[in-house]
Amino acid sequence: MKKLRQDAEKAPVTNIVIVLLLVVGFASFPVRETAEMLSVEYTQINRYLFTAAFRAIFCAVMLYLIYAYGFQRALKPKIGKIRIMIPCFLVVINNFPVIALATGDAKITAEAGVIALYLLQTFFIAAFEELAFRGIVFPLCRIGFRKKKYALFWSAAVSSALFGGVHLVNLIGGAALGSVLLQVGYSFLLGGMCAVTLIETQSLLMPVTLHFLFNAGGLLVEELGTGNIVNTPTVFITVILAVAVTTLMLYCVFTAEREAVDALYAVKEEDGETVGDDRAE
Repeated sequence: MKKLRQDAEKAPVTNIVIVLLLVVGFASFPVRETAEMLSVEYTQINRYLFTAAFRAIFCAVMLYLIYAYGFQRALKPKIGKIRIMIPCFLVVINNFPVIALATGDAKITAEAGVIALYLLQTFFIAAFEELAFRGIVFPLCRIGFRKKKYALFWSAAVSSALFGGVHLVNLIGGAALGSVLLQVGYSFLLGGMCAVTLIETQSLLMPVTLHFLFNAGGLLVEELGTGNIVNTPTVFITVILAVAVTTLMLYCVFTAEREAVDALYAVKEEDGETVGDDRAE
């Protein structure tokens, strides 16, 4: 076992804090100031390019840490339990302003090239956050809760709460308190959904995909168009989906096979025995 993994087994909380500080530092990286320092005009296109480039670098750092911790098995692409994942895709598709675009309340005005760069930036932002939180923080929480009852639930809940909580740093950038608290709330729910999809599929592929689509839809009009995306049908559908999918995710996490997740991360008790199933505790 590598030294970093040994440290994680002995002090998972300390490792979580260190990773969170690293993530906050990366997320707060002064992209605009860096562009201006390089005498590059901070246009919309350059913002997308610089953000994508730096997030790609940060993704590489997260990948290094995933391998250093021994969590790399989750990087293997797998597509399974699609039937359970369908409701999750409904959630992210609903985050696209489908109704507003269909009724003409909103429209996309950006050119194809700008849209492509927006999607590139959005992908690397989502990939970075998933590699950090579902790729590292979640398994570190799993190690920390290895002797607790309902360990998978607590690992998913705490890692998702931390994911939501780091968005409070947006207050430093001058964001309004109300909007930040809203972001913290839906980030927690999104994080929980992504954590459960990781548990169910045994791969980071699905969480990254869901996160990317969710972010792409949520900011589509704000970044690339004009109009109002809030309407009664969308709010109604969002509430129904939120309740239904949250219920499904809770069912999945409480009935998941803990042994499979522990095998994914090779989580062991101090006596060397692999942790058993939550349901047997």
